This record gives sequence, structure tokens and C-alpha cells, in this order.
Amino acid sequence: MSVAANPLRTAQAGVVPREVTQAKLDRRSAVAAKFRASSRFTLADLLERRTRENPMRVLLRYGERVWTYAEVNSEANRFAHTLHALCVRRGDAVALTLGPWRADRAGE
Repeated sequence: MSVAANPLRTAQAGVVPREVTQAKLDRRSAVAAKFRASSRFTLADLLERRTRENPMRVLLRYGERVWTYAEVNSEANRFAHTLHALCVRRGDAVALTLGPWRADRAGE
């Protein structure tokens, strides 16, 4: 019996049927749309506010490396200024690619 013909084998093989995937995407899109409609703040607004409230609070951890709200906010602002200097404006699409990353070189 083929993997596609047997739902149990499909799940065991790590293959998700298209209908299940689409249903999950539809639910997530609906939740995201509802959140956007009810939210008055952007992620940047939230980061700025939290940074003002407690800049030295840890926001991210990866192994031994920690980043505070102040550090993440500083990097976000640096990135935003770089985009602005490149004439990227609100609403423009920006593609990001991440090359090989090593935890021991984080922050360089």
C-alpha cells in the first residue's frame, strides 16, 4: 500500500496531507488577521516600549549568549536605519537571507 493511500503511513513518513496543511494555514491566517485588526501596536512599538520599561531585562538566550531588550532594540534600530538609507520605506517588501551562523560568533 502506498504512503498516500494510508493516512497512518503518511503520518509516520512525516508527510502531511495537503488538506491538513491548508486547513492549518487557513486557521493561522484567520488568527493573524484577527490579531492585526485588534492590535494598535507593531512589533517595533512593543519592543520600544519594553526597552523603555526595563532595558537590561533578558529578551533572548541562545546557549551561553544572552541579549537584553536594549541590545536587541539597538540592533533593530541599526537595521532600520540601514534600510532607510537604502530608500526602503514602510510597506516595501524586504527579503532576508541568513547565511551560515555560528553561536560562537554571535554579536560580531
